[in-house]
Amino acid sequence: MSRYCFTIIFLSILFGCVNPAHRPKDLGNGYQLILNGVDDRGIVDDREIFAIYGHVVDYRFDSVYIIAIERPRDSVPECDGLPWQEQNKIFYASSFKQYWIINKINGQKWGPYNYQKYLLRRREIGVPEDLKLSTNYNSRSY
Repeated sequence: MSRYCFTIIFLSILFGCVNPAHRPKDLGNGYQLILNGVDDRGIVDDREIFAIYGHVVDYRFDSVYIIAIERPRDSVPECDGLPWQEQNKIFYASSFKQYWIINKINGQKWGPYNYQKYLLRRREIGVPEDLKLSTNYNSRSY
C-alpha cells in the first residue's frame, strides 16, 4: 500500500510541476503559441496546423491579428551538417529574422517578409498602430 501511495505522490509531483513556459498560450480564435522543440516556439491554428513553424522570438495579438517575428532554423545555411551545439551557437549569433501577420478571423496569413515589406503590408491591411512587436527581444526567452 505504501508503495502505491508513493507512486501516486511521485507522479502527481512529476506531472504537476510543468514549466508554465511550456504550456500552450491561447492567442484567440483557436490559435496557440506552442513549444515545438527543445528551444523553439511556433503558432498553430485550431486544427493544430502550423501557421508559423518557428522559432517565434516575439509576437503580439489582439482580437483580430497576430503579428510575429520568426527566426527559422533553416535560415542559417552554415549550420548544415554541424553538431547540435555548433548549430545553436551559429543560429543564436545570426541576426536573420522574418515577419508574419495572421488575421485570426478569416485565417489569412501574410509573410514571410523583411521588416520594410512587413511595415508596408500592416499599413495596407489595417493592423492597429498600438499592436507592435518588440525591437529589443531576446531570442532565447519565452
